[in-house]
Amino acid sequence: MNVHQSAEGILVEDRETKLFLDPSRQIKPAQGIVGISHAHQDHVRNHKTECILTPATSDLFHASEAKRKKHAYGKKTRLDNLVISMHSANHILGSSQFRIENSQVLTYTGDFKLQRSLLYPKCDVIDTDILIMEATYGSPEYVFPNPDGVYRDMGLWIKSNPGKNVIIGAYALGKSQELIKALNEMSIVPVTHPSVTQNSEVYKKHGASIEYIDSESPEGNEVMKQGFVGIVPRHLLKYEFIHGLEMQYMKPVLTSFVSGWATKYNFGVDKTFILSDHADFSQLMSYAELSGAKQIYTVHGQNHELARQIRKQLGIPAIPLADKAQKTLAEY
Repeated sequence: MNVHQSAEGILVEDRETKLFLDPSRQIKPAQGIVGISHAHQDHVRNHKTECILTPATSDLFHASEAKRKKHAYGKKTRLDNLVISMHSANHILGSSQFRIENSQVLTYTGDFKLQRSLLYPKCDVIDTDILIMEATYGSPEYVFPNPDGVYRDMGLWIKSNPGKNVIIGAYALGKSQELIKALNEMSIVPVTHPSVTQNSEVYKKHGASIEYIDSESPEGNEVMKQGFVGIVPRHLLKYEFIHGLEMQYMKPVLTSFVSGWATKYNFGVDKTFILSDHADFSQLMSYAELSGAKQIYTVHGQNHELARQIRKQLGIPAIPLADKAQKTLAEY
């Protein structure tokens, strides 16, 4: 088994088998098959070949013409000499880690987090020989607070501003649905942008207990006349949109944005909250240590810094996957 960074993305090869993990380019049948960790747009393409993914990811992933091979968490499938299983990554609905085994075990985390989620199964740390891990927040400056405290602060902020409409910007898939759940626990049913609503319907299909009101429904129109908390995609947090709401409903609007990047940036809104569906630096380091990996490859984001910190603090060999020469795993 060999793993390296190809022009298309992460590639695992064994004899005639070629498995691309979250490739950034479209893959055709002659090239191999694809493993999709989750349905965020930066991880999916309109692949023409067979794709391994969870049922929830398949429902959220609308653009593919691929033959979909749906697998529940923990189910094993064989590709020639490789045994593959998918495991919860606790990132968004359906998000998965890939465990790939022949003479050794290789694990690809995809995007993940170890902190408790309001909606998803916890992320298990997989015992492995080789670990390929994301590095979005792979620098020591990114350590996130406990989300329970952040949600409490959010509730207090909303309730301390009566007579004002509140607009919260978040990614339409993943973060928005966790926000809906958190607001529901504060006895708030938010009004949601149609893109948020569309994804939330898939969440409900897969068992999520969340309540929201679509902004374009008759009920939404009535609620917005009375005062509301709304969830919209981040790109709408602009003056023209917010000013239009103030003029339409004759109430001031407060804006907020939730992101792990709020550790460093304020995004020009009234209030930011540090919430992420990714692991922060501490979680990344915990996973690296607990996995028992003998070799770690970092991908995405701050991959060089995370690899350096793993070598320095944990003494585990670690480099960005893009810097790896093409060797078989047996050489390590």
